[in-house]
Amino acid sequence: QAAQDALRSWRRKRADERGVPPMVVLPNHAMMLMLAGPPRDRVELAALPGFGPKRTELYGEQILEILDRHFKGA
Repeated sequence: QAAQDALRSWRRKRADERGVPPMVVLPNHAMMLMLAGPPRDRVELAALPGFGPKRTELYGEQILEILDRHFKGA
């Protein structure tokens, strides 16, 4: 739950900065896949259905840092 809350908060902030709906930044289905099996790197992140290379380029490092904080050692 903490990881999901962190991703939702991050997503809302990025969406507000860009003036777009949160789903444009990170679709719910992609977020659920990340939480179910966190990607280890940008390649795995880009391969997630509904996420892709453009979002990876824009947000990959930030998302990986959030996931690492919540899943490190898990």
